[in-house]
Amino acid sequence: MKKLPANSGDEQQDVPAGYSREETRARRLINEPGRLASKLHSASEKLDGVTSRSSKFATVRAELATLISLVRAWAAGDYRQISTASIVSIVAGIIYFLNPLDVVPDFIFGFGLLDDATVLAFVINRVSSELSQYRDWVRQRDGANEDPAGEPDGDPDA
Repeated sequence: MKKLPANSGDEQQDVPAGYSREETRARRLINEPGRLASKLHSASEKLDGVTSRSSKFATVRAELATLISLVRAWAAGDYRQISTASIVSIVAGIIYFLNPLDVVPDFIFGFGLLDDATVLAFVINRVSSELSQYRDWVRQRDGANEDPAGEPDGDPDA
């Protein structure tokens, strides 16, 4: 595997197979608002329909919803406190998730989403500090009782 610098620091990270190709596509896509919105919609629909028994995918599921929310806010111009490199990384992960014929095709029962989870975990780790800042921004904007993916975050009566 080749290594890339993490966006949030100087350490190097192993790049999952297939990610680099999607990063190239993501660089173009972030400049096409209509196509980007369509990809985000498709990713939300696919995420809603995924019923994976993989514990690895379950751990990145909520984070993927937050990544989609972040890119939507960025594309709308509502949230811009993130580097272009991080937006490209996130969009690349979303494109990879949408590709049914990636390194391990999604239709291979039990294994198809494992590579998606690996790529998404790589992206989440790569943009972790900016993802945390986005969550803080959403909490300040919407109040402390909701997380960026729209799920209740504690007692709504608190």
